[in-house]
Amino acid sequence: MKHVMVIDDERDVLAYLDAALTVEGYRVTGVISGAEALNIIQEDTPDLVVLDLRMPDMNGLEILQAIRKQFADLPVVVCSALRSYKGDFELISANVAAFFEKPIDFDRLSEVIAEQVGAPGVA
Repeated sequence: MKHVMVIDDERDVLAYLDAALTVEGYRVTGVISGAEALNIIQEDTPDLVVLDLRMPDMNGLEILQAIRKQFADLPVVVCSALRSYKGDFELISANVAAFFEKPIDFDRLSEVIAEQVGAPGVA
């Protein structure tokens, strides 16, 4: 089963994506802290990360850079309510799989995840 980690400090976003991705067949780990996410990734590396850019303990670009240092090929989908990040050079240079403005278009997110990691139930 494909594993998706969602890193977002908004609990309602986490709950929504957890439920929707679980219904699609993914194993989902929802995390509200960047530091916690980086610790979990070491122990249980997901197949893909959905990352919010505005986090209270670390900003999303710091989390992304930390992920890239150890997991250069791990697909990361970035989400933000701030449109100004969309063209950010750091996102492009970090090989982000996709950028979504909030509110997230779940159908499109689901398509991008499947394109990146394959069918949810296939190991």
